[in-house]
Amino acid sequence: MAKRFLTKTLCLILVVISFWSGAALAIRNHWVPGQDVPVLLFHEIGHGGKDRFLSEEYFAWMMDYLKRNRFNPISVGDYIDTLNGKKKMPPNPVVITFDDGERSVYTVAFPVLKKRGFTSTVFLVSDFIGKTLYHTVEDRAYNESAPVITGKRIWKFEMLDWDEVREMK
Repeated sequence: MAKRFLTKTLCLILVVISFWSGAALAIRNHWVPGQDVPVLLFHEIGHGGKDRFLSEEYFAWMMDYLKRNRFNPISVGDYIDTLNGKKKMPPNPVVITFDDGERSVYTVAFPVLKKRGFTSTVFLVSDFIGKTLYHTVEDRAYNESAPVITGKRIWKFEMLDWDEVREMK
């Protein structure tokens, strides 16, 4: 009873911290056919201001939590195959995804995932591959460390290139 309470409490804490940190997280203890599969959604890992991005250490801690608790990461493709009856769902499945394809997926997240034998899915924006993007930040308090160019504070996003995408496959 105490172990179950502790597990549920840790899951709740993880959910609260993850939403506060900018990552969407939903965890269930065991997957049962017909139940939803939890999906972790990330953007940038290990860079930027404290309010927008997860640190590399916190991301690694989250992946260690999944490993210790016997979660089995599957790709979006594998999930679809299980829904179509082509594959069997592993116990405790979880889908790990990254949006947009920032370079930190390759430089930070990929080594963490690879070390643990985890798979993930990256949703790329084809027009962004290999580019550097700039986003204006109007709210100065949002990130004091962002550089100022032509009087405006900006975020700089390095995106994945095709070689990095192929290596992660």
